[in-house]
Amino acid sequence: MTGSDINEIINNANGTVHYDLTGLEGITQAILPSDAFQSFSTKGLKIRIGFAQGTVTFGSSAVANIGKLVLGGDISVSLKAAGSLNTAQQAAAGNSAVYEISLSDNNQTITNFNAPVEVWLPYTPDPKEDTDHIVVFNIGADGVKKVMKNSGYNSANGGVTFTTTHFSAFMIG
Repeated sequence: MTGSDINEIINNANGTVHYDLTGLEGITQAILPSDAFQSFSTKGLKIRIGFAQGTVTFGSSAVANIGKLVLGGDISVSLKAAGSLNTAQQAAAGNSAVYEISLSDNNQTITNFNAPVEVWLPYTPDPKEDTDHIVVFNIGADGVKKVMKNSGYNSANGGVTFTTTHFSAFMIG
């Protein structure tokens, strides 16, 4: 991505840079060049990445904080169905849908960025499920589940939404 490409994206962003990968089944990772990310940070833009399996939206403060943490190289954002839970996490999750969300640059995994990031995950409730009680849990490596505040099912968008300041494993329950 050239400097003129980055400037064109910024000029057309209208406050949010959109990466739309929703039509690409099986794509679970987006790669953002660090110079583009830094430019978006400098301009105070949000970044929204839409995958077939969900959407991750970094507010401008999250973009700025991540920009300070990046050591170099491209930035990778991944959203996928969890495939490598440890025994404690598997026991906690049971048969529930679990997703892993991660952020890294070429040198490190960035798990905590001290600013809110909004996540939407598609979810179709069981007909017997009380949609007023569907929430998202963070599942720690020790298998402990913590309810994500302000999480819940939204029938209008066909999924669950939550806000987090860190990435790891999340379960819908």
